[in-house]
Amino acid sequence: MSMYPHSIAPIPAETARLAWQVNPKGTLIMRLRDRLDSLYEDEDFVGLYPATGQPAYAPWRLAMVVVFEYLEGLTDRQAAEAVRNRLDWKYALSLPLDDTGFDASVRSRFRQRLSEHEQAAVLLEKLVQVGQQEGWIRSDSKVRTDSTHILAKVRRLNQLELVGETLRATLDALSSAEPSWVRSHLPAEWGMRYGLLINERRLPKSEAERERWAKQVGADGLVLLHLLQEPQTPAALRQLGQVQILQTVWQQCYQRDEQGQVKWRDGPRVEAKERLISPYETDARVGCKGNTTWLGYRTHLTETCEADLPEVIVQVQTTVAPINDVEQLHPIQQDLLKHGLRPREQLAIPSRHLRWIGSSRECSARKDTRASRGRSPSEASKREALPCSLRTPPVRAARRAGSVPARSNKGAN
Repeated sequence: MSMYPHSIAPIPAETARLAWQVNPKGTLIMRLRDRLDSLYEDEDFVGLYPATGQPAYAPWRLAMVVVFEYLEGLTDRQAAEAVRNRLDWKYALSLPLDDTGFDASVRSRFRQRLSEHEQAAVLLEKLVQVGQQEGWIRSDSKVRTDSTHILAKVRRLNQLELVGETLRATLDALSSAEPSWVRSHLPAEWGMRYGLLINERRLPKSEAERERWAKQVGADGLVLLHLLQEPQTPAALRQLGQVQILQTVWQQCYQRDEQGQVKWRDGPRVEAKERLISPYETDARVGCKGNTTWLGYRTHLTETCEADLPEVIVQVQTTVAPINDVEQLHPIQQDLLKHGLRPREQLAIPSRHLRWIGSSRECSARKDTRASRGRSPSEASKREALPCSLRTPPVRAARRAGSVPARSNKGAN
């Protein structure tokens, strides 16, 4: 695919006439096009495409589809159908009435290009720039930060399943890379012992049998790691990703006792931020928020929350699942500063309140009145000096972060 930038086409007259005839008051999608007609342009995405090849579908249209898709909570397939069938979408994308749209895979490939070139933030940055120009976002607007979960495409494994599947995946990777080395160095019975996926085999039922099997897996894994460190072993095998994962999982799960026997690791568990939960998606972690526990990641959304202005998402960060909003506040603030935003207040939902004071961001923390009940007046009035101001007022949990300006008498409406 190649891309030659073109200016945004005007809305075809017949499309505009019929769209306003069917929707005399307009729709949100139509109003967004009228106010944000040049939100995205082809020039913004030149770096995503090579200079030669078949012409790509107009990137500015695909970028607008991303916004509409998020706004209406649609899947890629549903968004592609909306481009084909809905008048207001054709109006917003400057398409003639007989345009057949595009396949849903085009939208998926566009997202993939954004990810591969690390340009996904361009969509939000452009929206924030326009929001500042239109007056929807003030440089000192009050903001709030909340997070939600992103699920990893992995099974929930207990520790016994994790070590078994990690060893099986490593043997599979070694067999693909150097089958002759595997046949000549590894016991033949390992093929029967670790040939099946962990969810396709029956694990021992009794505690004693499970303990024996765990020790067997641990000992076999250590034998394999020792063989891979021998000088005559091809260096390429030691560099395989699965071998590195095996080593990490074994460090987190196993240790040797005084007699040199392999056993489960004693002592405190590895921190959730570091603990692997799958041999396939190594960045996924266990996350917990309130009563919700998940495997995957956490995305932190920061939006403006002025009473007289639309609520606009101005910053998004994705982290490992155990990172909570308060821990992520400093990176969020640094990113906001880069884009000319210095909120006078920042709420970290549901229990923290951050206020930016002066150029040095120095302020103090104090307990909320309700949190201070039962304490002496001197204790309740104590302040701790912090790099950034944190206190805990009775902040209500905010609703989920909104998208582009939609619910206001000013701006897009």
